[in-house]
Amino acid sequence: MTRFFLLALFFGLVWRSLGRLATSLPGSPAAPRGAEPTTPVESLIACGCCGVYHPASRMLGRGGDLFCSEACRRGEPAEAP
Repeated sequence: MTRFFLLALFFGLVWRSLGRLATSLPGSPAAPRGAEPTTPVESLIACGCCGVYHPASRMLGRGGDLFCSEACRRGEPAEAP
């Protein structure tokens, strides 16, 4: 039983070492931990009528308020199914 445990521990350490070595090589496809995301993050904004959060680019404006749909812009929130 001790041999099995030591063998599993050895292979676990080798596996972890190879994984770290592969990510540290130049040109490796894996991004290092803590790296900045490559796509920009878009903020979410709550609809002024129904309160549901949507991406800022999808919001419709009227005056100073932002709405998720044309119905909410008119003040007629959609009925829940």
